[in-house]
Amino acid sequence: DGVYASLNGGPLIDERVGAKDFVTKYVDFLSKHRRVILATWALIAIVGSYFAIQFMMVVVLKYEPPHGTPGQIANDKFVEEFAGVSHAQDTIVVLHRKDDSVLFGGDVKE
Repeated sequence: DGVYASLNGGPLIDERVGAKDFVTKYVDFLSKHRRVILATWALIAIVGSYFAIQFMMVVVLKYEPPHGTPGQIANDKFVEEFAGVSHAQDTIVVLHRKDDSVLFGGDVKE
């Protein structure tokens, strides 16, 4: 009962609702089955890591635009223009209007 006593000597858990019995039974259950619980968590971790490895094998971590698309052409021009810069993580934003009018006003150089 020392576990359930509060600092001022009164009960920490209201015994009228049977919470003390539930907590006691729960702690006893965990104590009796701790090895099974640990083995279950270990099994979950091992199985989960297997599926995580399988998932990472099929995930595309690098995106290359398809050959001949405007994205691939833009990437090639960027690499050509900035040849001395690392291109490990190039990001190009292309804005295009449906009516082919100039987006920001001014001439676009190719």
